[in-house]
Amino acid sequence: MAFFLFSFLLFLFTGATDYDALVKGYLENELKQYTNIEIVSIQYPAGVPEGTTKLQIDKSKPCIVNSGFAYIPIILNSSSKSVFHSVLSVKLRVFADVWVSKRPVNVSSELQAADFALENKEITKVKGDVASKNFQFDKAVAAMHINEGVILTQNMMRERPLVKYGDQLTGYITVGAAEVSLTVTARENGYAGGTIRVVSKDKKVFKAIVESGSRVKILE
Repeated sequence: MAFFLFSFLLFLFTGATDYDALVKGYLENELKQYTNIEIVSIQYPAGVPEGTTKLQIDKSKPCIVNSGFAYIPIILNSSSKSVFHSVLSVKLRVFADVWVSKRPVNVSSELQAADFALENKEITKVKGDVASKNFQFDKAVAAMHINEGVILTQNMMRERPLVKYGDQLTGYITVGAAEVSLTVTARENGYAGGTIRVVSKDKKVFKAIVESGSRVKILE
């Protein structure tokens, strides 16, 4: 369970301390993807009706986290038994275990675990979805140049091709019930189920469907 460090600097609501534990427990349950959360401030929306005596979190609606703020749907009950729906704005600092580059990585280079270190970092202002600590490096290449000391995010990578330009492959053609095999060379990168151009030893060019990293089905 994530450890939560709470610094309640602002909470514009009478009897606010009664609700600290309520907010803490709710965020602890909703934001399990973070290792640590620091709440900088909690601010109740303007125009609170006088006589409001009870605050409840509306669990029928989602908590939205965006740009360092969590927006918690709430229900207010007044002394006159009126019910109001609103949103509690919570300013956050969020932390997670992320991959940080130990050295520059060039565009189109295969991502290697040895080039990154798993560190606990604040990611409040990181743009894009960060790569999880279980990220599989053997399935991705860099989609851009990655500088040293940068937190790895999904937009910095793309799928690693199953077949690369210049790879020697086994191609096959089905003729009736028979299967004829030949050695071909990939003329471009390819992904599982995708179509690429291959060339045979006698320089004939074919289109082929990638079935694995070493085998393609030649299209007649």
